[in-house]
Amino acid sequence: VEEIERNMNLKASRSYKKGQIISETVGENLQDVWIYEVNFNESLSLENALLEVVSQTEASYIKEIKQVYEVVLQCHVVSELAQIRFGLSNYALMKLQESGIDLRFSIFSWGVVE
Repeated sequence: VEEIERNMNLKASRSYKKGQIISETVGENLQDVWIYEVNFNESLSLENALLEVVSQTEASYIKEIKQVYEVVLQCHVVSELAQIRFGLSNYALMKLQESGIDLRFSIFSWGVVE
């Protein structure tokens, strides 16, 4: 954990070791997990949150740890409304590609319509 924090200039929000019990619902963790959370909203867009994380990383370090670990920016987008809209500019996608970090989205909506 300390090595990742030092090399990425980011402090983990949470981390789990393989075999550690996360919760009764989730159960045992199947792999080591390092989590850095950023809450995006009206004052911090998804794109700016993504760029904040990517700008802290060295592509060479990402390439090195990807030989051992899966490196993913996991974005959880949650809304009480059925309509969810967001986008990323070509610039953000280019910076993400240069970093070598994969991007994955989980979108949850409770289906309320205004």
